[in-house]
Amino acid sequence: LIDIAPPDRRARYVATNQWALSVGVALGPGVGGLIAERWGLASPFHVVGIVGIATAIYAAFRLPETKGSQDSIPKDSDTKSEVKKIIRSGPFLAIAFVTGTIFMTRAGTRATLVPLQADEALGWGPGQIGLIFTVTGIMTLFTLWPAAWATENISRGSVILFSGVAAGIGTFVISFSAAPLWFVIGNLIMTLGTGTAGPAPAAFVADLFPERLRGLGIGLYRSAGDVGFVVGPPALGWLSDTASMSTAFQIAGFLVAAAGVIFVLVNRKSRLVDT
Repeated sequence: LIDIAPPDRRARYVATNQWALSVGVALGPGVGGLIAERWGLASPFHVVGIVGIATAIYAAFRLPETKGSQDSIPKDSDTKSEVKKIIRSGPFLAIAFVTGTIFMTRAGTRATLVPLQADEALGWGPGQIGLIFTVTGIMTLFTLWPAAWATENISRGSVILFSGVAAGIGTFVISFSAAPLWFVIGNLIMTLGTGTAGPAPAAFVADLFPERLRGLGIGLYRSAGDVGFVVGPPALGWLSDTASMSTAFQIAGFLVAAAGVIFVLVNRKSRLVDT
């Protein structure tokens, strides 16, 4: 998508892809449940397998090849030195910190701590917790397009700062929530942050790497998110057990908000140095 997107529309292309993913996440459980009730527990797996194979065949015939000519690729030693220079730079480390904490918030805070808080502090059952996830999942669908517009028309840094700070504020609100109303408000604010965090970081990384290294750059950027996704849940769960649930929420909120602020400061300093 980034290869075929015009530079001024990269955020929009990324948002479209993430919107499609969010639709699948939002509708998949319900559709799978209906299929399982009608044709048995094995049937959703069969449907997913068939759809996946059909999608792969369609992609093989319809997606254009975007790999450039081998003649334009520089020497391996030059490429390695260029990659090392970029991934050690302040802007890349800052965006890696942002995506790591955003994924930590999604997997560690939202998917791990929020259900525990709802059960322990509010006494909610699976139905009420599921309703919150459904509402926030649908809400994500409506945050991607405004985020893409702001990325293209305002700035990538402004959107990334907003995402981190909003996710942090929402997490703090949840940590202090003793009533259902504040718990719901905190989740909505946190979702506003994580939901708008998709297009801008990916577009920024695409701008950071030259075209021939863009695939590697996106892969490294996504790896930072995977670290947050894998480390976040056990780390926050451990904090919840050894300290308290509120402490785990507050540390997670501080990290994701700090990542957004640090990103803006690092890139502002980088621009000043360049000029």
